[in-house]
Amino acid sequence: MPATATDVRIATLCTLALYIKYFVTLTIQGSTKFKTASRPPEDMSFAASSAPQQRAFIPETSEEDLEAAKAREARWSRILGNDVENLPFGIIMAWVAIVAGGNGTVTSVAFILYTVCRIVHTIAFANAVFLPRTIAFQVGVVSTVVLSINAIAGFLKRHSTEIKNFQGGKGGVPAFSPSPPNPSTMSSKDDMNDDEIREQDRFLPTANISRIMKVSLPNTAKIAKDGKETVQECVSEFISFITSEASDKCQQEKRKTINGDDIIWAMSTLGFDSYVEPLKLYLQKYRESVKVEKSDKKDNVGSFGASS
Repeated sequence: MPATATDVRIATLCTLALYIKYFVTLTIQGSTKFKTASRPPEDMSFAASSAPQQRAFIPETSEEDLEAAKAREARWSRILGNDVENLPFGIIMAWVAIVAGGNGTVTSVAFILYTVCRIVHTIAFANAVFLPRTIAFQVGVVSTVVLSINAIAGFLKRHSTEIKNFQGGKGGVPAFSPSPPNPSTMSSKDDMNDDEIREQDRFLPTANISRIMKVSLPNTAKIAKDGKETVQECVSEFISFITSEASDKCQQEKRKTINGDDIIWAMSTLGFDSYVEPLKLYLQKYRESVKVEKSDKKDNVGSFGASS
């Protein structure tokens, strides 16, 4: 299932956590340079004269302390370098997986695991603990690979769906025809082959299309015939696109009937999120009206039986 709004929020929080971790690492690495006097001279003089805790910015003088300060600076420089080499790939792959239509659950789990591993790696590296640092690094690399594979899988699935819906094939629609078939030349469905039936079904009544289009236009506006036919084709393609996605869900769940919830799920999956809530309200009202109608019929039948 492609990424949902929750998956996007999780990715946002993970990205923020990694940036904060990187900023903290950068700050600590920069501060270690004061003790080894490797900062630019103007930085050293400003910190020594203006910093609230001047002692922290005064270079070490004894040889032993200076060597320890250099070792600490080198360690934090390696930590920072490791972040610069690895963080961009993990973050980019996570967001690419979301955009490409990769499985949302896989993306969220892999990105959370990657974020935790990068934080553990930094803490272990700073404290010179070998095994946790190595494991965290390796698991982080595996998480990045999983995100990459998930992104590729999402892209291939979406691409195959688009081909199926827009270029024909199993569950798709036939190629575009420049003009609708003439109903007068078709006496009945018994006289038509399968291709002709499918071609006729692709076109909605022009009067309905025109009426819907005019709702959004000024009273003086007009619609050309090719405009109506273009919208006609768009609507047909859109219906096929949504229905095909809903059909895939039914097949995965081994169901034969597509219901309103499947259509709404397909709309959300294909990125039409702004339409989901209004459609949910409409579906709820429709189902309530059906229940009321059935209840009224039962009451009428009961009263008729009692009177007779």
